[in-house]
Amino acid sequence: MVLDKGKLFSLFLFYTQYTKYGMVKPPIILVDFGSKYTKYIIRSLERLTIRYVMLSANKEKPEGDELFKEIQAQPKIGIILSGSHDNLYEPKARRLPHEFIPYLIATKIPTMGICYGHQIIVYLCGGKIVKNPLGLEKGHLVFSQTRSNYPLFKDLPKQFKVKMHHYDVIEQLPPNCLFQNFGKTDKTQYGAIQMVLEDKPLPIFGIQLHPEKCSRVINQVIFRNFYAICNNSSKE
Repeated sequence: MVLDKGKLFSLFLFYTQYTKYGMVKPPIILVDFGSKYTKYIIRSLERLTIRYVMLSANKEKPEGDELFKEIQAQPKIGIILSGSHDNLYEPKARRLPHEFIPYLIATKIPTMGICYGHQIIVYLCGGKIVKNPLGLEKGHLVFSQTRSNYPLFKDLPKQFKVKMHHYDVIEQLPPNCLFQNFGKTDKTQYGAIQMVLEDKPLPIFGIQLHPEKCSRVINQVIFRNFYAICNNSSKE
C-alpha cells in the first residue's frame, strides 16, 4: 500500500498528539469572538487532526475577565484568537483584559491572533486600532512578506494570495515597540506581527489575514506551522 503525502502528514500529526510517554498532549484553546469564520478554523484544525477546545466570548460580559479565567484554567498547548465583527474602539466590543498579555509573556504559550484576534493583541499592548481610511478590504488579495523568517509563513513564497475581510486595521503599534511586522497588503500596513521582548522573539503572533479561508495549501501551511511551534514550545 502506498500512502500519498497528505495521508502521511495526517499520520504524522496524529502521532504528534502524544508525548513520548504515550500521554495525550493538551489541546489548543480556540477563543471565539463571534466570527462567522470560526467554523472554518475548526474545520482547518480537524483536517489536520489537531485537538482543540473552544471557549466563547460573552456579549453580556465583553470585558472578558471570566473568559480569561477559563483560558488560565484549561490545560493547553497553544491559543488561537478568532476574528469578529466587533470593533475594538467600541465600548461593548468583546475582548480580553490587559492581564492577558503579561500572562502570555510569563507562560510563553504560543498564541495566534487572526484578524480581530490580531488586533486584540496589539490593542492590549497599547496599540491603536481604527476604521481603515482606505475602506473595506475584502477578497483574495496579494500578501507580501516584508521581512524574512516569519515562523507562521515557513515554506511560503514572498508573495501569496490570502483571504482578507475587515474594516478595521492597526494604525499604530505600541509605543514601546513590542512587535516586529513581517507583511502587508495594499490596504493593511501591519499584516503579520510577532512579539519581541528584549530582542528575543516570543511565540505570540498576529495575522490580519484569514488562513482558515485561504487556499488549501496556504491554510494547511499556516496552521501546521503554528502547531509545530506549539509542539516545540511544549518541549522547552
